[in-house]
Amino acid sequence: MQVLPTYAVSTDYYAKAVAYGFGMAALVGILMGLFPAFEFWVALIMGIVVPEAVGFGSNQKRGPGLQAVAMTAVAFGFVVSRIVIQIFPQFIPSLGGINEPYPTGLPLLDSLPFYLTQYTILYLALALFLANRRLH
Repeated sequence: MQVLPTYAVSTDYYAKAVAYGFGMAALVGILMGLFPAFEFWVALIMGIVVPEAVGFGSNQKRGPGLQAVAMTAVAFGFVVSRIVIQIFPQFIPSLGGINEPYPTGLPLLDSLPFYLTQYTILYLALALFLANRRLH
């Protein structure tokens, strides 16, 4: 038996998928870090455009390897957003506080050295789910 062409992914397709996926995740992660008040919408965008970029880089192939690439890229994008929030907490002050991180009210999350809310965890799960399902 042969593998279906859709699921036969060569090494060069994996390399392109990693480059496109991580590049797009970094761009969207920067956007998420600059506007934490719009974290849900940016996480939704990340859950759509990162797997699409992985699919574009792999010539629209699918499979568990590409799912792992997309989900790792999404997690990388969220890490990038946390770094951007730490470096630029009020990068655009003229927005009237819309881009400022807010305290969660949960002592465990507020004591972390980086900005994390209970909603961030949910948004990450949403983006990971979307990435997984797109390349299934």
